[in-house]
Amino acid sequence: MGEWSNAAALGYAIMAATDLGMNRKQINDLTTAMYRRFDRNTQAEAEQAYYEW
Repeated sequence: MGEWSNAAALGYAIMAATDLGMNRKQINDLTTAMYRRFDRNTQAEAEQAYYEW
């Protein structure tokens, strides 16, 4: 896996949420929740959550 950043993860989420038609408040709620997760979980834990989904 290449270099990763929180900003890149949030950017992907914003673009995907926009594709799904989410409004600004919904996107803000999503990115706020993600930002809080950055402090609570490691990148490895996030990857594991994805693969288990």
